[in-house]
Amino acid sequence: MLYAPEVLGQLLWLRGALSDQRTDRFLMATLLGLMHANYKPGSPARGLSISMPNTFSMSPAYVRGYIEEHGLEPPQVDVFDMLEAKVMRMHLPPKDCARGVAWRQDVREPVPPKLSTDPAKLVFTSPPYLGVISYGKYNWVRLWMLGQNPKDVDSRLVSTGSLNRYIAFMQDALTSLQAAVRDDGYLCLMIGDVRERGTGEETNLAEEVWQQAAADLGWHRVGIVTDRLPAEHKVSRIWKNTPGKATKTDRILVLTRSKARSKQLPSLERIRWTPPTAWA
Repeated sequence: MLYAPEVLGQLLWLRGALSDQRTDRFLMATLLGLMHANYKPGSPARGLSISMPNTFSMSPAYVRGYIEEHGLEPPQVDVFDMLEAKVMRMHLPPKDCARGVAWRQDVREPVPPKLSTDPAKLVFTSPPYLGVISYGKYNWVRLWMLGQNPKDVDSRLVSTGSLNRYIAFMQDALTSLQAAVRDDGYLCLMIGDVRERGTGEETNLAEEVWQQAAADLGWHRVGIVTDRLPAEHKVSRIWKNTPGKATKTDRILVLTRSKARSKQLPSLERIRWTPPTAWA
């Protein structure tokens, strides 16, 4: 129901043909970003599917009803042409550039030997917020392309509405990350405020992580950067229930292992949403 027959055929071929080799992994990652996107008939397609948010997959039942209600038709595109165009837009670095290193693991596990012997100067990450989203469920289309079951993925991830369980998870994560950051380095955690659905009460989750998890583990607080997000710039504005209100404020908790570096953050200029930034 999401793709034109020819598009689905090409996706099925790529699903079976792309291997675990470096280049194929890159192509698959690029393709996952094209699996679905907003689409208006008569306009150039930005993705491969019927119109759907490009950031998360709406539920199959909802999509089926939405297609019937609005008479949606999937775009007739060539997957290989779309993939090539996307790669060209990335302006990849030349072959003589130094390669980085990447890996995937549970953040609570010990860091790889390479990182423990040569720690990072900066680690910037966004742990899951408190009971906001099920990442497997809302990425079921991409997970289908990867041959993964969304329920299995969610079962391996931490998603809880309990503050105590969340803090315990963050304690484990922060303990492991101590070996990943240099003594003169920084750990930045993007953690949004959480809004209680029943009462509307908001929790400054970044502050809770600092007080209940990081402070007793030897981390030093540099500061918290606050960014209040205009609802019109948020992906969740399209949700029917409390559109754009799931997380009103994002905060970046900046930590360091060195007490000497735990100085107050300099004053930061507030983000200006208009006019849009032009990148050279």
